Amino acid sequence: MSRMHVFETSQSYFDTIADHLGLDSCAATRLRTPEREFERQVTFALDDGQSRSVPTHRILHSDALGPTLGGLRWHTDAGSDGSRAMAAWTAWQCALFDLPLGGSCGAADCNPKELSLAERQRLARAYAEAYVDLLGTGLDTVVPDVYTTPQVMAWIADEVAIRSETPRLAAAAGKPLAIGGTLGQGDAIARGAVIAVRETVRRAELDPARLTFAIHGFGSLGRTAANLHTAILGGGRLLAACDSRGGVQAPEGLNVNALSTHKLQTGTVIGFPDSGTIASEELLALEVDVLYTAATPERISREEASSIRARVVCELSDAPLVPEADSAVNAETTILIPDILATGGRVVVAHSELVQNAMNDRWSAEYIHARLDTAIEKAVREVAETAESFEVDPRMAAWMVGIERVAEACHARGRC
Repeated sequence: MSRMHVFETSQSYFDTIADHLGLDSCAATRLRTPEREFERQVTFALDDGQSRSVPTHRILHSDALGPTLGGLRWHTDAGSDGSRAMAAWTAWQCALFDLPLGGSCGAADCNPKELSLAERQRLARAYAEAYVDLLGTGLDTVVPDVYTTPQVMAWIADEVAIRSETPRLAAAAGKPLAIGGTLGQGDAIARGAVIAVRETVRRAELDPARLTFAIHGFGSLGRTAANLHTAILGGGRLLAACDSRGGVQAPEGLNVNALSTHKLQTGTVIGFPDSGTIASEELLALEVDVLYTAATPERISREEASSIRARVVCELSDAPLVPEADSAVNAETTILIPDILATGGRVVVAHSELVQNAMNDRWSAEYIHARLDTAIEKAVREVAETAESFEVDPRMAAWMVGIERVAEACHARGRC
């Protein structure tokens, strides 16, 4: 989908859901567009002594449920239209997981691959200086997104602290552990997705320990999900995996640890010993119990989606299917775990980090995993019940749960 039309498409989908929910015109109008938008030019020094200015923005969709939280993207294609859509999507996701948070998104229009480490630090600090009035406890929190990292979050949190009378660790989440980050953030998305699979197959009365699965997109997320699948579900057999260069398969199952090592050493799954090759589109059509889609956004076409034969499809990455592919997935034979539900680990664990910062405390990984498990289990159940009650697909049901909660908060505040 063109970045130019992504927010328009998101609004159209929102309108459909508002009709299903019977939202009053005030709530529907208020939640359809961002509450606040900011555009600021940011200037930072280059290593050669020159200075560079880049356009940046920060978009806050809704704070009805609480302070906003959302990604910061560094990308030459990071237009404000895409950020508007992502800010709204994050608001619905936080609400889906019953978190007291709203949604936001921001970006700097640049190619970070062209910048040195020192230049990236100056850009991060310049961004923090430009938006210092927005960031912190009770305000807005930046989290890692496209080409931003825990280190970038550390620079932002530190710059906000320098420019504030009191430390504001809540200016950023996803920080390194040494300065207020949290255990459990490294695998939060993959762990949450696998828990969602576990709860979904339980509802479908499948044996979690005997599932076959495939990974479409064996990058960092895909590798982590593959390793966690057997640990969380008590077993399973990885039949195939692919990356941007090709795929491998083995009817008796691929050794996940060995395949992960091979991928890290060679940069691809191709050439993995004792395996056959498989094309990306062939992997999607495999008859497996679970298919994890972890490729780049809108990688799977409508035609490819129509060939999916997996019992459960888990969208491990954001928007892996083109918008029109949803209706091509056979709802009678396949259960979809949509991205807004499957990737919820990122917002659940980010919230845990903010709570620890506010309490000046640090929780164990086991405690954070338990909180995540409870949140995912609850959301899976509520999405399934909403889908059944309204006779809609799981993606629409997940959006409905989130949007309805934000609308309820708007009414409780007297904004509508």
